[in-house]
Amino acid sequence: FTSQIQVRHLLEVAGPSRRDALIEAMNRRVLVGAVGPTCAAACEAAGLRDVITPAHPKLAPLLAALADRYAARQM
Repeated sequence: FTSQIQVRHLLEVAGPSRRDALIEAMNRRVLVGAVGPTCAAACEAAGLRDVITPAHPKLAPLLAALADRYAARQM
């Protein structure tokens, strides 16, 4: 995610009937990344766990952090 509003919009699109299933699926099968601490806080408030947040709140460091985590999972 690159902004906190994206988190809220995704959950709105899922709707109340699919929200919990979406959060569960994302926690089990998706690497969730947030570009900065405000965005990460929105993810965590929504129930997402293990949100990857780069040291510098920019897109390139976020992609690098996600790539590193993905590579570590493949080992």
